Amino acid sequence: MKKLLAILLALAVVGGVAFAQAAPGLVLSGYVSSGVKYDSSTDAVTMQNNNVSGKQARLRLNANYDNGDFGLKFRFQSNDLSAAPLITQMLVKGNLFNKMASFKVGKLDDYTYATYWNSYGSFDGVWGAMAMVKPVAGLNIGVYMPATTPGGTTVLLADSLKGIGIGVAYAADKVGNLVLGGKFFGTTKSAYVGFNFTGVENLFAELEASVPDLSTIAPAVHGQFAYTMDKLTVGTYTDDTIGTTFAWGVDPYVEYALNDMFTAGADFLIDSTNAYTATAYGYVYLGPKATLKPELSYSSTKAVVVACSVDWSF
Repeated sequence: MKKLLAILLALAVVGGVAFAQAAPGLVLSGYVSSGVKYDSSTDAVTMQNNNVSGKQARLRLNANYDNGDFGLKFRFQSNDLSAAPLITQMLVKGNLFNKMASFKVGKLDDYTYATYWNSYGSFDGVWGAMAMVKPVAGLNIGVYMPATTPGGTTVLLADSLKGIGIGVAYAADKVGNLVLGGKFFGTTKSAYVGFNFTGVENLFAELEASVPDLSTIAPAVHGQFAYTMDKLTVGTYTDDTIGTTFAWGVDPYVEYALNDMFTAGADFLIDSTNAYTATAYGYVYLGPKATLKPELSYSSTKAVVVACSVDWSF
């Protein structure tokens, strides 16, 4: 498997330019994420994919082809060196009526109606069809119809109709971006909403909530707030679950850009069970598309974790 991944990566980097030149409109790209982690609680050194906990390395190869208003997209991905790579996106797409309407069919890739942090409302990696309309500037309304269940089983038309997802995205200049939607026709009905405020310079403010089952109304709420003053950024994350019991978590952090190449940071995560993790970390920018992240953390379980990960886009 390691040899296969190395061959795929080499083909993407070395052959990408030649392929793109041979087929105008074709764009090839990719992404690699991996790292090394030592955990004192297990006394083990492991490879760690920075995107998926417990997995070794993410390799992603993308191919996007556009010809006028129509195109194709393909994504080949592996999250673990011990598992076979998978096709995670494969679709046809098109624009209609001077781009006031559009569609996608296949294994989808869409985040148009997804929240910023938890990606509630994402249609990435699911089989189905999407139709989207833009009736006025800044407003995008979409409908998704699934072709399979989450487990990959093909569904009947009646079940597909019950699985319809609806999404709305609205961008207001100098105010913010709103997304909302859900699934309202099946046995389990769900809804979500997210808002990213952009009205104040140097301020990042984002709040989102998801209700997985409207019959019980136990929303999960996430917020992120940060303010940047020259080279210093101060902010916090917060995660709460509101149900029969209230669970919360807060993660204040501070980051300082020492120069264009290195940023140092620290955070302190604590939750309603009094569990905590204190972390010191850094970002080393190895170029416009490569970032190295060393980190050292200590938790309430007295575990020490030392890690270093790298993310590279090509």
